[in-house]
Order: sequence, then structure tokens, then C-alpha cells
Amino acid sequence: MQKKVLTDIAIIRPLCILSIVIGHSFAIYSGVWEKPGHILDVTFYQWINPFFISFQLQAFVFVSGYLFGYQTITLGRKDDPKKFIAKKFKRIYLPCLLFGLLYYLLFEYAQKDYSLIDSLLVISNGVGHLWFLPMIFACYIVAYYTTNILMKKPFWIILLAGLLLFVSPLVPNVFGISSMMSYLLYFYLGYLYVANKNLLTQFLSSYRNVLIITLLFLISFGLFYFIKYSYEPTMVLKVILFALKVPLSVLGILSLFGFVNKYLVNRNTLSKVFLYLNDWSYGIYVVHQFVLVWLIDFTSLSEKVSSFVFPFYILIITLSVTSLIVISFLKTKVGRYLIG
Repeated sequence: MQKKVLTDIAIIRPLCILSIVIGHSFAIYSGVWEKPGHILDVTFYQWINPFFISFQLQAFVFVSGYLFGYQTITLGRKDDPKKFIAKKFKRIYLPCLLFGLLYYLLFEYAQKDYSLIDSLLVISNGVGHLWFLPMIFACYIVAYYTTNILMKKPFWIILLAGLLLFVSPLVPNVFGISSMMSYLLYFYLGYLYVANKNLLTQFLSSYRNVLIITLLFLISFGLFYFIKYSYEPTMVLKVILFALKVPLSVLGILSLFGFVNKYLVNRNTLSKVFLYLNDWSYGIYVVHQFVLVWLIDFTSLSEKVSSFVFPFYILIITLSVTSLIVISFLKTKVGRYLIG
């Protein structure tokens, strides 16, 4: 059982990381990131960022809940509160602070006029892509104290998590609290996946079921962005899109798990490539945006290559440079301590 769970994650986590790096490489074409003046619009490219980051961040949170469920439900291990919080702080929040300080000094300090207090808040809240780390740290802390209730009253806790998701935009995102409220639902769902793993694995063992889920995901994705791009962004529309995002994400996650489970059928071992990529995934997430932002904003690459090939250039360079940095960093004690 342990090996099976680890092989699931060893494939899913690198796939999600790759999807996020692809999505970020095309983010300038969909308006998520500011586009350099030399880059022209490419209509098709505006869909690549939304597609590759349509559910992958939610999948990361789902996987975190899955692993926490595996540890507590399957293995029956649960650290005392002080030890648990210390481990998660070292694993998640400390890299946020240290890499956040570096990101701030490189890309934010000279661009914006922050006071000292504002600077500390920006870093502690997770600057740039590092916003994800305080959020997932907060999810772990809340889940530690609530999963016993979740197992007893799953319907009501999931309903409450859904309500937290809907009110999260009204809450200031200090130390990742608002983001945690937006993503806690997916952490709980990952935890419940482990609690009901035999039933869900049996359901996803059918290609027919997996294909239906995938088709529903693609329909949901198309409907979501058709509505988003076709109508004025009224409050009612924002609520509708907010509601659609949940089934869209869940369908994407189940589709991914379904295909991975089908791939693992009758495979007793997993390629070392996946195992290495799984080990590097956390580091690649933490480092990749440093490289991307540098390529987009601090080099003349956008002036020298066509707008059609620019995202492929920065994608390949980012994956290559980031992997080399992470592999080299993991050879040091500090690297293994922070992202190992």
C-alpha cells in the first residue's frame, strides 16, 4: 500500500509542476503577467495558461491532504502538535521566508516603494509564486485539528469548507489565511480520498469512467472560459465562475488520478525518472519563477526571438536552468534542509 501511494504521487506531483511551469511560461499571453512591449498577441496562446493551471494548484493541495491522510489513516501516525507544527514550519514556511526575501530583493525592492512593515508583510505573506507556501502551511495546521471531525461528519465539514471558499475574497490574505480558506476544501477532499481509497480506486479503474470524467472536465473548462470571456464581469458572473471552479478542479484532479492509476496497473516498479522528478518537484516550484521573471523582464530575449517561439524558449531554458539549480542545491546540506 505504501509503495502504491508513493508511486501515485511520484507521477502526479511532477506532472502538476510541469503544468504550472508551462502555464507560467505562457502567462504573458493571457494577461496574467505583464507582457513585454516587443511581444505580440498570439490568440491561441491565451488559452494555454488557463488550461495548464486550471486545476493543478488545487491538485497540489489535494495531494497534500492525500499524504496527510495516508500518514494518519493508513499508517496511523500523528505527531504531537508542537512537533507537527515545527516540521511543517521548517518544510514549508521557512523556505517561503528565505526564498521570499531573495525574490523581494531581486524583483520587488527596486520596483515598489514599500515601508519596512509593508516589506515584511509582503515576504511573510509569500511574495510572487511563494504565496502558495503560507496557504498550504495554514491548511496543514487547520487540518491537523479538524480531520477527526471531518471523518465523523464529512458532509458538514465539506459544506463548511465550501462556504469558507466563497467568503474567502472578503478576508485579508494575511499569512495566507484567505488563500487557505479558498483551498482548504481540496485538502479535505484529498484526505477523504484516502479514507475511501478502495471505493474510488475501483471507480477510477474503469476507462469508461475516467473518460467520462475527462470529458466533463473539458466541457466545464470550455464553459468556464466561454462565460468568463463572453460577458461583462458583474458580481453575479463572478459568483457563477467561482462556483464553476470547484467542479472543474475536482473533475481535473479525478481525471489525473484516474489516468495515473491506469498507467500503474501491472507495474511493480516505477521509472527512476519519475522518482527523481518527484524529489526535485518542490525545489522546481520554488525556483522556477526566479528564472522566468529574469528571462522575461531582465533580458533582451523577447526582442531577439519571434513572439510565436518566445514562450517555448523561456519554457525550455527555465526547466533546464531550474533543474540544474535544484540538483546542485540538493547536494548541499542547506539545500537538503530547505527543499529536500
